[in-house]
Amino acid sequence: MALTISEIDHLAKLTRISLTNEEKELFRTQLDSILEYAGHIREVHDTTAVSSHPPKSLEDISESDSIVQFSDADGLVAAVPKRNGRSIEVPPVKDAT
Repeated sequence: MALTISEIDHLAKLTRISLTNEEKELFRTQLDSILEYAGHIREVHDTTAVSSHPPKSLEDISESDSIVQFSDADGLVAAVPKRNGRSIEVPPVKDAT
């Protein structure tokens, strides 16, 4: 997609910049290259796009939850620096102000 000088003039007016004829030609070739590269990216994206359709078969791989009694609760509480009996003391999350 080749840009014309009139399109570059329009872009310059929109961006409120003044360009010399040399700058217009430079911008025209640079913008052409950018747009051509963007077109290549679009083509690559179109050919490698992942299908939005779900797979045909889904297998549940989650494990079931089961409650297990912890065998050394007293040892765990004893390892905590601040405790009150069998309760663990932690600093407040938010001041009560």
